[in-house]
Amino acid sequence: MIRSTHLFLMIILALLLAGCGAAAPNATTPPDATEPPSPLPTPEPEPQSPPLTEGFEGSLAGWHVGADVPQDPNRPGQEVAWSVELSDEQASDGNSSLRLRIDGSQDDGTIWLARPLAVLPGEPRTVRLSFDLWSPSESFNTLANVATYAGGQAPAAEADFDLSQQADQAEGWQRYSYSLSAAPGPGGELWVAVGISAVWETEVTYYIDELVVEVEGEAGAGPGTAPLQPGTGEDGRPPVATLRVGEQEQVAGIGSYCWTDPGAGVGVCADAIGLITPAEPLEVSSPFAATLDLGLEQPPSRVVLRAIPVTAADAIDSGGAGPEGRAWRPTGGRQLPLDPARTSSLEISLDPGLYVLDLQASWANSNSASYGFLVQVTAPGVGQAGPGALIVEEAPIVADAEDRPTHLEYMQRIGSDVLDKRGAWREPDPQALVAEYNEVLAPFGYRLEAEFNAEWNRTFYDLYHGDEAEPLLLDLSRVWRPSVSASGDDFVMAAENAPNVQPMHLLISAQGPMPWQAMDSNMLPPAYLGDEQAAMVATQGQGIDMEYSVWVGGREVYSGTAPMMVSHPVNGFVVWDNHWALELEDQVIVDGEDLGPKLGHDKVFGFQLLGGKPFYFYEADGVIHLSYDGETLPQTYDEVPHNQCCEPAMFNPRSNEDMVAFHGLRAGTWYYVEAGAYGDE
Repeated sequence: MIRSTHLFLMIILALLLAGCGAAAPNATTPPDATEPPSPLPTPEPEPQSPPLTEGFEGSLAGWHVGADVPQDPNRPGQEVAWSVELSDEQASDGNSSLRLRIDGSQDDGTIWLARPLAVLPGEPRTVRLSFDLWSPSESFNTLANVATYAGGQAPAAEADFDLSQQADQAEGWQRYSYSLSAAPGPGGELWVAVGISAVWETEVTYYIDELVVEVEGEAGAGPGTAPLQPGTGEDGRPPVATLRVGEQEQVAGIGSYCWTDPGAGVGVCADAIGLITPAEPLEVSSPFAATLDLGLEQPPSRVVLRAIPVTAADAIDSGGAGPEGRAWRPTGGRQLPLDPARTSSLEISLDPGLYVLDLQASWANSNSASYGFLVQVTAPGVGQAGPGALIVEEAPIVADAEDRPTHLEYMQRIGSDVLDKRGAWREPDPQALVAEYNEVLAPFGYRLEAEFNAEWNRTFYDLYHGDEAEPLLLDLSRVWRPSVSASGDDFVMAAENAPNVQPMHLLISAQGPMPWQAMDSNMLPPAYLGDEQAAMVATQGQGIDMEYSVWVGGREVYSGTAPMMVSHPVNGFVVWDNHWALELEDQVIVDGEDLGPKLGHDKVFGFQLLGGKPFYFYEADGVIHLSYDGETLPQTYDEVPHNQCCEPAMFNPRSNEDMVAFHGLRAGTWYYVEAGAYGDE
């Protein structure tokens, strides 16, 4: 429990206030411990001098409960149910905390706890509030907002409060920090308040603990503009914290702290602008063994370590972290197991991405400090190029609470440094593709030529046969990769004819071009399976049902029906080696067998060939995995939109023969992901 270590400074400040004619608080006679919280309006306040630390142990003496809530439509003339009281059900430290409960069925209502502080009258100054808040769960929908207030008079309505932060950012305890500007009242009273404001139509319960209030220009409160530097633990500053992984070492950034010099008996509290970390991350491969050293002989009485995924949107553009540090205001994250000790060894397993490791430590003598490490986590084997390797690269983009991916707006968040890296693979050069295709076509006397048309802003293809000077087919709009029979006696290549030329689609073989009813196969061309052509055909059935079938060498080998709702029920048809795969909605049939039940997957989607080897997504127990060439990759996701109308899923995933690009959600953060079989590049 954080206890006040500023008694000497508080007494001096009280004497100064008394000499200036201000009403000084009674620093020697504490209020009656049995005094209950009183509703507002209140009698003349008996303010305490800042800094204020409150662990909500024993009583709410000196505090005042307030509410701005709607009427209950089921109980005319009465307010919706709410309460603000002490509780031993949850505690960040110690034995109890402040419980706030409100019936938010009217999606409205704010409840709070307020008290006055005695400060020097004058101009507005910065008030810093920090506290732990417990939420029963993390929610992507905002169930309630945290309510904070600082001002020269007691708060009276919801409109008085800062409601900028969501109350259910993470399950369990999370530290919140605020920097508010407020002008004291004419008598030097400065009111502060904390509470919650209902947003969603449901009953909500939260707990608040370990509240610290500091006022700029008052005893113990620093300006918060200079980077906070660690000390030795014996010089009035927190000790250095160090994270070691293998032969790598990182000294933590230090954030908010309250620390007492044992020799002088005077405590200093300083509030950082956010979570402070070093500027450059420690690069590690998950899982990794780490050693944490707090650099003080006396072990902490309590430690909490959280791993919080961060993106560029979580960084704070401020000099408050110093030239060699970074400041963050992230949300979410998960707690990692850690025992209170000076030196701790732990195994950490995290999904790939950038993380802030937020360490909150407190000691038995009421000292406490916030430390931040920055780590970049990669998966084993990721980034190792070479024949047969699949490289998976992730870029954290935005928190899910802020935005969800769309083809236009979300893609605009992705920096050019990310998109340019694999741009040539994502949008292959048509001339390079034509060169590959011509190697296949040459034995049959065909060749393609590609030319970009500026008027149409696209590339067209001419198909030549033999030594003819004039093209056999002119200005083809699109050509698919040709497929050759096992014996090498024949090939098939699908093509889209020139604009406004019939037939619209063609199949070209050693025997020449012929019409192709592409719409009957959802634009999925046939391919050779050994020496036999394999093709998918779909026709309209009864009602909204679509009848589909797979044919090999003129024989039907598989058939079924599926409803045609918004989009075509057949999403893919792939042939490789001696296998074929048919993709339906969240279902893939391989050689006539449903892949999901066979391998124990709940859903399978996005089946395709990358570098000639099968790749697909699958979901098992609510987690989405990637599979390549029969092996499950280490990356996992909570959501990968697909098979839906409209944005974002109609553009996700996107792929070609060498790579797939998609948007995936993990631990509350959206990632832009590119996975490619780039060979030896």
